[in-house]
Amino acid sequence: MSLKLTDQIETIQENSGGKRVLRTFTEVNDLISAEEDGRLTDLETSVNTAGTGLLDRATALEATINTDDTGLVDRVEALETAAGQPMIATADTITEDDEDPSIDVTVTKDTFHEDNSADLLNWVWIASNTGLVLSTVIWDSIGKVTVSFTGTAVFPAGGKLIALKEAFDGDRVQSTRLDIVIAELVEP
Repeated sequence: MSLKLTDQIETIQENSGGKRVLRTFTEVNDLISAEEDGRLTDLETSVNTAGTGLLDRATALEATINTDDTGLVDRVEALETAAGQPMIATADTITEDDEDPSIDVTVTKDTFHEDNSADLLNWVWIASNTGLVLSTVIWDSIGKVTVSFTGTAVFPAGGKLIALKEAFDGDRVQSTRLDIVIAELVEP
């Protein structure tokens, strides 16, 4: 199955009493990008730069994060980590030609809701050209879920896995994103 940016997905419109709306993947991506831009602005605004003398709030916060030690290179990820926002991550790798792969996804600074984290409505998978479709999410513990896909992984490709706030026990975040890059298959 191949998805296109013009394909539609059913979403629930915020502040509408649960009204379901059909949106294209492009529209969903734009909404998520706008939300992330808003969160980034909020985080940058909350940084106290009075004592640092630095005019750029993002630079002030990023300067306090040693990316050599943390491995954080993404500006949004660095800002969210410093501000204590929940983050999802995986140590697993999906490799080119993997069929129906699964990954363990962990959370820091929050916990997965036992029932809601397994509901696919609380996850968004922007597959791009990965060849993968989100299939199931299984709650393993408060700190880990197993995310399964159907399809065969394509290289080079990457997708975005977004956990919406309902997947978590806390109410500290609207969503959090995990970028998944398909690794090249290296023949021995």
